[in-house]
Amino acid sequence: MKYLNIAHAGADHTHYPHFLEYTSQTPYAKIAGVFDYRPEKAKKWAEVIPGTKVYDSYEAMLTDPSVDGIVITASPLLHEEYIIKAAKAGKHCYAEQPLSVSVDAAERIRDAVKEAGIHFALANPVKRPSKVFAKKLADSGLLGDILQVRYRGCHDNGLLMSQGKFEDFRYCYDKKQNGGGSMTNMGSHGVKLLRWFLGNPVSVCSQFSSFTPEGKENGIDENAVVIFKFANGALGTIETGWVHPRFQGQAGFEVHGTLGSVVERPDGVYYRFVDDHRGWVHVPDKLLPAGVPSTITYWVDRIWNDLPDDEYGIDEAVELQKMICAAYEAEGKEVPLHF
Repeated sequence: MKYLNIAHAGADHTHYPHFLEYTSQTPYAKIAGVFDYRPEKAKKWAEVIPGTKVYDSYEAMLTDPSVDGIVITASPLLHEEYIIKAAKAGKHCYAEQPLSVSVDAAERIRDAVKEAGIHFALANPVKRPSKVFAKKLADSGLLGDILQVRYRGCHDNGLLMSQGKFEDFRYCYDKKQNGGGSMTNMGSHGVKLLRWFLGNPVSVCSQFSSFTPEGKENGIDENAVVIFKFANGALGTIETGWVHPRFQGQAGFEVHGTLGSVVERPDGVYYRFVDDHRGWVHVPDKLLPAGVPSTITYWVDRIWNDLPDDEYGIDEAVELQKMICAAYEAEGKEVPLHF
């Protein structure tokens, strides 16, 4: 075998067109084709890479013996059906985040993946150079005991959709399809980041609000702040939103410890130690450590070399789902978490 044939299913997630490009740029991978339950959308999607095949049905994709793995970018509601069917067909699976719309569905997916013995990865590329730098400082002890970790991930897709400019985003305003709002969507990155730095939390509290007519009508969180508490007393904050204007400051990241801090600002990464007279020190991009390879590259490498799925794997995906779902249960109150 000279390469892996990778098929793509579901044109819902806003990044779905880009995944064909990611696959085409990944060593040992070749695009087998695409499928979406809306034929016209599938046809348009296939045009991203000229010559891409369009499958008539998901079943046709699953029964194609040349297909080795499937990248799933359908709505979270469809993940359970698509991943379980793919696992039973012996196809390796890669899915956009979040894993599903509920903890129960996530656990059923996990059981099917493990029973089939396929390689699985959940897209969640938070380990970028700036975050890896902060984690190295935290692990070295130079920041002391970690007190707080803050993640901010916001954009204006909800505003654009409300103005009729981004129809691909409309499925996110259907709780049945998406499982929730901005905390489901952008918060998926936040929970992975917090868990990476602080482990599993012991409790959570949250507040949500809506702004656009569509958000209010559907009870969708277009603005969210969630606070997780960890066993050592550290707090992790996630701020997400879909109604924030496009300007610098939509994204942010901070780690604060008893001996120092690391912050990511629009103009770069800075750190500061308690006893350092220099104050805030800027870290040039060229001095930042390498980030973790793209999730598609990682997943293909796991399949190609038959290596353990020790990053982005199914067990972690379920635990991230628990954190997301608990955040919704905790609106206006504190909810304990058990892992």
